[in-house]
Amino acid sequence: MKKVKFGQTTKLLLIEEETLFSQGDEGSDAYMIVSGRMNVFVDNKRVGSMTDGEVFGELALLLNQEEAQLL
Repeated sequence: MKKVKFGQTTKLLLIEEETLFSQGDEGSDAYMIVSGRMNVFVDNKRVGSMTDGEVFGELALLLNQEEAQLL
């Protein structure tokens, strides 16, 4: 994972199969997919995917909940 800082925001560049965070990690950030696709796993089962323009992580941040695993 490569981090590029832009003022108050940070752009994360991930390669295929790289994990952003795992199920059970503390929700500490909100994210938006600028380009690409991410798979979502719950209990090691793929339950969906997200693509360009989708925002995630904001509810865990607001509600102090744990995250699902994202690849």
